[in-house]
Amino acid sequence: MSAAEQLGISEELLQLIDRALNQALPILRESGEAFNPFVLLEGGERPQLQRVMAPEPEQAVEAARTLIGRLPGDVLRYALAFDGRITDDDGEKGDAIIVEAGERGSDFGVVVGLRYRLVEDGPAEEVGNPTSLGRSGNYFAAG
Repeated sequence: MSAAEQLGISEELLQLIDRALNQALPILRESGEAFNPFVLLEGGERPQLQRVMAPEPEQAVEAARTLIGRLPGDVLRYALAFDGRITDDDGEKGDAIIVEAGERGSDFGVVVGLRYRLVEDGPAEEVGNPTSLGRSGNYFAAG
């Protein structure tokens, strides 16, 4: 069974999640600090990237979720990437890239996390592999 089938999503959405993670990693490696949330969108005339700015990171994430809910019907898939924290299987909390993603027509979205560690005087390092954090609401359905 493929990773997409295990998550209950299309291969296209899984590829979009992967692109969002790969877009965020270089930002972390270059800056060594948190990044502003962004949304990758597919459908319409061409793929899009939209950065979301707000005074606080949590406000930017909420603004991005609202934006997704208001997108036109020709946008088929989204991946919202932001900096956050997740707890691993051993109960340890750590910094992570979190991607919330969904596709039009689905009853749910998915959340994927990739832990990272900031290294003094060096680039951020990935810790492990991307992991499913479960299902989320589909922000298309919220709009």
